[in-house]
Amino acid sequence: FFMHARARGRQSLADSNNIIAYQETQANQIWLGTYGRGASLAKGEAAQRIDSLKGKRIKDFAIDKKGTIYMAVFDHGMLAYSATGEPVPFGRNNARLHNRYPNQLFIDSKGWLWIGHYNGIDVYDPQTEQMVDIPVDSILRPTHTFAITESSDGLIWVGTNKGLFCYDRQKKQWQHLDKDNGLCNEIICGIVEDKKGDMWISTYHGLSHLLRKNGRFINYYKGNGLETSTYSRGIYGKTPNGMIYFGNDRGFTYFYPEKISNMGFDKGLLLTGLFVAGREIGTDGEHILLDYQDNTFTLRFSTMDYRETGNIQYEYRFNDEDKGVWHHLPAGTSDMILSHLRFGSHLLQVRAQDNGVYSPVKQIYIDITPPWYRSWWAYVIYALFGTIAIVMIYLNIHHKQMADLNEEKIRFFVDISHELRSPLTLIKSPLDKLLQGAHNPTDTRALRNMKRNTDRMLTLINQILSIRKIEKGQMKLHFTETDLGEFVEDICHDFDYLTESRKINLTFTKPDAPLMVWVDRDHFDKVVTNLISNAIKYVQDGGEIRVNLKKSNNNQAELTVSDNGAGIDEVHLQKVFDRFYQTSARPSAGQMGYGIGLNLTQKLTRLHGGTVSAHNRTDSQGSEFVVQLPLGNSHLPQAQLVDSSFFAETTDKKLKQGGISYGGISRKVRARTNYRIAIVDDDEEICTFLKTELGETYTIEIYHNGKEALAGIVETIPDLIISDIVMPEMDGLALLKRIKASTKLNHIPVILLTTKNEHISLIKGLEEGADAYMDKPFNLEELDARIAGLIANRLRVKGKFSGAQEQVDTVRQIELKGINEELMQRIMKVVNERIDDSDFNVEALSDAIGVSRSQLHRRVKDITGISVGEFIRNLRLQQAAHLLEKGDTSIAQVTYATGFTNPTHFSTAFKKYYGVSPSEYMNRHNNETNK
Repeated sequence: FFMHARARGRQSLADSNNIIAYQETQANQIWLGTYGRGASLAKGEAAQRIDSLKGKRIKDFAIDKKGTIYMAVFDHGMLAYSATGEPVPFGRNNARLHNRYPNQLFIDSKGWLWIGHYNGIDVYDPQTEQMVDIPVDSILRPTHTFAITESSDGLIWVGTNKGLFCYDRQKKQWQHLDKDNGLCNEIICGIVEDKKGDMWISTYHGLSHLLRKNGRFINYYKGNGLETSTYSRGIYGKTPNGMIYFGNDRGFTYFYPEKISNMGFDKGLLLTGLFVAGREIGTDGEHILLDYQDNTFTLRFSTMDYRETGNIQYEYRFNDEDKGVWHHLPAGTSDMILSHLRFGSHLLQVRAQDNGVYSPVKQIYIDITPPWYRSWWAYVIYALFGTIAIVMIYLNIHHKQMADLNEEKIRFFVDISHELRSPLTLIKSPLDKLLQGAHNPTDTRALRNMKRNTDRMLTLINQILSIRKIEKGQMKLHFTETDLGEFVEDICHDFDYLTESRKINLTFTKPDAPLMVWVDRDHFDKVVTNLISNAIKYVQDGGEIRVNLKKSNNNQAELTVSDNGAGIDEVHLQKVFDRFYQTSARPSAGQMGYGIGLNLTQKLTRLHGGTVSAHNRTDSQGSEFVVQLPLGNSHLPQAQLVDSSFFAETTDKKLKQGGISYGGISRKVRARTNYRIAIVDDDEEICTFLKTELGETYTIEIYHNGKEALAGIVETIPDLIISDIVMPEMDGLALLKRIKASTKLNHIPVILLTTKNEHISLIKGLEEGADAYMDKPFNLEELDARIAGLIANRLRVKGKFSGAQEQVDTVRQIELKGINEELMQRIMKVVNERIDDSDFNVEALSDAIGVSRSQLHRRVKDITGISVGEFIRNLRLQQAAHLLEKGDTSIAQVTYATGFTNPTHFSTAFKKYYGVSPSEYMNRHNNETNK
């Protein structure tokens, strides 16, 4: 294959024993570079040493077309000499190298000088005497360059300590080849092209033959004529007849590439060892079975030929990889480490390569058992759990749908309650008014019967809303110690009239000693009332109802309500407390229930820490309901415990507010006033009723939605507003927010009148600034009293000079007295004099009246409730409104006449104050004038 030879320099040449560089010129002169002794120019047997280079290390020579010789001087950069040995300058215009330690020089076909050094390469053009700007790969720049050559197709090949680089000058692109591409070693010592255009590369560990057509490397190490695998940097070449030579530390290796023939690979390939965690495991050489925890292991291969084993390179791949990709092990390495191989079946293909010849491919079947959670029986369990999860999700969705349906029912009843409360208001308020008058006994009974059924409807609505509050967590109970015997006895007496009319015997039995229980008196009465009402509904006329209270054996208060009616079907016993559940039995008297009362009874009992159950009587026909309440208060939230005075105050408060019937007390007759009240409600009958009842005392303005009301209120500025919450266009809360945000309207008291009595609505209304909050159906006396009180309180509030309400031609003039009156007179005088002055501001007002700015702000704030700047702006806007009402001026004239400098700013401030733009305000007043 390869041949090896030794050569020595001629001793007659000067310092020939240190020659490391050689260059022959066209004039048959020879330049010799030495290691630390400069350079010599020799011709024939004579040699002349260049004195200027004495002591320098000459690494390489290159000669251009002009005959100029270039020297790579280690640690000094580049030097240039003429053919006669005279020094010439290297480059111009500050041509500098990226490194001062050049290694290799090469003149390409274009005449460019390629300079390889310890920081990549630089390119010099001798024609222009300037450095050539080429794109240098980011990997190439910090490398050490040891070899440079040009292939026949014009590509530049650069050998470095980080592999082989190829530069395409047409595309201006670099290609990088290293051990991953099959190169035997990444430290390149020499590069030579053979007659076929393939490249031969010497390295620190063997020769690599690059087949250009398929990009594959064939590597040669030691043997078959190769004395060593380690070659010298920069010593390489090719003779005119195609012989290639590479220098090494034992001489040089030379060969003719076309005479290199690859012999057949007659060595077999065997799997000789399997190692897991350092221990060897037996195998038949064809099949491997391992647990998933042993998925990192080592395979050892052998060709069973132990001669020159360092030349053998093993390659492998798996069947599921790209068929053209082989992974290489380092030459001489026979151990293959496979790390974290995934579980399942694998086919491993292995082959050996020796000097470019490959062995037959050996196939090894590897099976990695899966972990238990990826086994087939695990997937069966997963499928089972998945099925269960799907069923549970389905049931959950079904349950949610039922809950949503239930919620829709509640929402429907709440919406119906909203609609029912308005007509109930129109019935109850006139009915209470009629009952206060004198009537004959027949009319009185009829009116009381009407009132009783009205209260019954109201009770049903209240039960629906109470259930809603409990489910939303908005019902807060207050527990006080109560004599439950007297409490229940009082409730039983409420049914005296009904039981007498139907000849029902209602008896109540209580213990001899008081039975003290902690209950919420306002809500537990609903429990007792619902149970007795339910018994009366299903008992025959002349029947019997027993209410029994005692202390049970388990230290609880036990209230039993039993009747001798038809009883309850056993199938229905467990469902009677479900919401909207109705038994198939028809009641003996009254209409069919709605399944709400018993559901509320159960929820309220649970809030008291007790239980309620339904049974059929065992001693006779009929049913019984049993309520059990724990004694003491340890089971109740301590924050909700109150003393008995709490409910006494509540009762007094209701009496004062009209929550309880006034009996024979007549509504107070009030004198006619000039106060204006705006009523906002989408119910025409409610508006008509309030206008009729309140119109005798106040001037009433009717609006049917918030949007309509806002436009009218801005114009009329009423003294009080009564608004419903649920309305189209703009609801009551949105209207309230707009009113309280307006400096012109925020002083007007607002009463929210609604059926939406949930806690969150109450809180939201109060947060927005509502002055009062009343539920439908409302008590007319209470509403009348609230109106009178709010108007009276508003008259006592300071701030009528704030400009938020017109002071001209009003019936309620603000009277300023003492120091405040004097200060306001001085302020108003200055403002009136300078209202058209755009430079008039707080500082100017402070200087004019002789008061410091901080003191002026504090005094005006106390009197008007707003800042001085806002006070001045409001007065200017009022003056602008008077000018616009005349209709004979333009908006621009009004702008400058009232001290505004920008019409846009004026329009924005005017719309914020009056709710309409200046042009709309002027057109509206002009239309009213024309009418």
